[in-house]
Amino acid sequence: MPKREPNILLLTGGDTLQQEKTAAAIAKKRFGEEEVDWVRLDAGAGETRRAIEEVRTGSLFTPNKIVTLGNIEKIPKSDLEVLTGALKRLGGDILFLMLGPDKKEVPKALIEALGKERVREVPKPTPAQIRAAVLKRCADQQVTMEKDALEWFMNVCGDNAETARREVEKLLLWADESKTITREMCRRLVQTEEEEDIWAITNAVAARDAVLALKTLDRLLAQDDDEIAITARLIGNFKTMYHCKALETDKTPFAEWAKRVGRQGYALKIAQERSRKFTLEALRESLHLLREADADLKGRKPTHPPIYKRLVLERLILDLCR
Repeated sequence: MPKREPNILLLTGGDTLQQEKTAAAIAKKRFGEEEVDWVRLDAGAGETRRAIEEVRTGSLFTPNKIVTLGNIEKIPKSDLEVLTGALKRLGGDILFLMLGPDKKEVPKALIEALGKERVREVPKPTPAQIRAAVLKRCADQQVTMEKDALEWFMNVCGDNAETARREVEKLLLWADESKTITREMCRRLVQTEEEEDIWAITNAVAARDAVLALKTLDRLLAQDDDEIAITARLIGNFKTMYHCKALETDKTPFAEWAKRVGRQGYALKIAQERSRKFTLEALRESLHLLREADADLKGRKPTHPPIYKRLVLERLILDLCR
């Protein structure tokens, strides 16, 4: 008789879709085609304690229940202590699946509390699998992606399934009438993972969340991004938002925005939405701080230590979040 999977598992690696597929496979192996009460919660949103209670209680609808707790890498320290303590006492037949990214990002205390036998690493999808999924999604929507468009898209998104999935949905939305995705459309609309991180810093600044902004900055620097290039892209974001805010304040017709701002379509709409999180004065002050940091970075003296550039950026983030 095959060994039964533990009731409590941590799934790491892959991407969200791969993790969901793995979770679904575990559920099917356990429950077959029977009805399942599936409760999906988020550790980063402070739902860990609720997840523990859900595991302790049964379902009103079916004897089969699964509780998934996503974003386990974002679990607050206080919730982590509660979770690791509760793991020793959680039992029964309810499946409890925790989902996280790379194993290195999951709290070490959680992995130690679970033990190796309750940790599963989900394989990352290959570029060939991502390419096939993109083409299938386009075919499902009866949309054609031109050959050079697919080549450009895969060069930008081909090693990240989540980015590819998000961006192809955006392209399909804009290709609704023409039923064709061109290279120019990809060039204008597709947001790379790196650009997503720059916007993540921008959003964290709007929320005055210095911790999140610094964490995202760390990720960019860990990928060997240049400090001056990061600052330049931040300046581009804030400059675009400033123009959008000024045009909206002046009640300029939206049809005229693309020519004035230098962006169009989805990129312009995103900049407009995000500019609403700031006042015009705040955007003006942010641009001043960014340009000061840019000048500081470019004027670095040879006698300054290598860490100097990083310190300039970290100080900039803290000033922007005040």
